[in-house]
Amino acid sequence: MSSKTICPGMSPEGGAFSNAFQARTQQTAGGQAPAQPQQVSVSNKDVVKNKPIMGFFFSVSKTPMGEYWPLYIGQNSIGRTSDCSICLPEATVSDHHADLVIRKMHHNGEKSGVLVFIQDSGSTCGTMVNGNSLGFEPCECKNGDIITIGENYELYFVLLDADSIGIAPKEHFESVEANPAAHGNPASAFDNAWARSPFSQNPQQGQPFSGSKGTIGGAPSPFTSSKTGIFTPDKK
Repeated sequence: MSSKTICPGMSPEGGAFSNAFQARTQQTAGGQAPAQPQQVSVSNKDVVKNKPIMGFFFSVSKTPMGEYWPLYIGQNSIGRTSDCSICLPEATVSDHHADLVIRKMHHNGEKSGVLVFIQDSGSTCGTMVNGNSLGFEPCECKNGDIITIGENYELYFVLLDADSIGIAPKEHFESVEANPAAHGNPASAFDNAWARSPFSQNPQQGQPFSGSKGTIGGAPSPFTSSKTGIFTPDKK
């Protein structure tokens, strides 16, 4: 069981950060990094990230430290495959298990709230809302509902509507980021962090994690090990 909070897309299992991380450690260890990045097909996960965030799923089913997934306006697919916008890699979750749709409603030409509904996609182990099993018809969801996917994944639903809360983008908002190009780009952020790390500047300093494989500048690499440990500087 994991002992850290997980935000899918930034975990070691995948994403731009992990791809850059793996390529950098391979280069430093004397290996050959891929000449070109792997081509990734456009998925539902890629499409929804261009839409406004309307809420979150939160769960402690896998780890007591918690996991969370952003929910976007429109369709959010839920399932076990990586192309789902909410990927739940658990044995009782079907490949494409369910869909959660968030839609802004209008009445007489004016906004009248947000409608959220979930629909099971013919899954094997089923979907529940607050302990009640769904058939194959859409079921409306409310803020604070607990949605169970399969037999083991309980997701706490949080709905956030900026209009009803009363918050909005600021016209004169000015970013003061030192490196705007790295904003929203985990790979660039990793490159900057690597350049500042002691392993890039002086790889012989200190003792790396135990049980590691590969080398960084002649010293064993702490990043290629699945084991955890503590970085301890040399005693002088």
